[in-house]
Amino acid sequence: MVSQENITIRTEMPPVTRRGQILRNLVIRKYTHKNYISQDANHIHIFCDGGITTNPGGTATFGWIARQGQHIIAQDSGIIGTGEGMTNNIAEYQALIQALQWAASLSPSQIFIYSDSQLIVNQVNKTWRCHSADLAPLQHKARTLLKSVNATLCWTPRENNAEADRLAFEALQKPSNAL
Repeated sequence: MVSQENITIRTEMPPVTRRGQILRNLVIRKYTHKNYISQDANHIHIFCDGGITTNPGGTATFGWIARQGQHIIAQDSGIIGTGEGMTNNIAEYQALIQALQWAASLSPSQIFIYSDSQLIVNQVNKTWRCHSADLAPLQHKARTLLKSVNATLCWTPRENNAEADRLAFEALQKPSNAL
């Protein structure tokens, strides 16, 4: 039985409704609701984001922040690369992979990972197929790491991911990241 207090119900209907999409959206909204995130201090919640200065071909960055309850327990950011081959989607995948690699060092616990990239969340969760030869190896690596840490990957609205977004942006300002 699903409790109404942890679910935010959308009032608008999606333009195209696939079988099970409405229920999936309700479940995703449950996990991205701010009250749910702050309630359980035993769970680890990791927010990750990628950024790029110019898409494609700019400087790609990542940022992630891990919380347990209201406490920040870890965070990281950095530059992935610059120039040809760098895209916003590669930055988003690398942010997820960096966060999962950190999570792999933890002892087993319930881990929720949040991204504001619907493409990354849906491709890694195999809701959408990955048609890009550049993204396929990153999808495989992310899925492998996600299974190894027994984490749940959820989409979150951009406004709930502001801290990770800020870290990705600030990676450009770090003196150690000078290109």
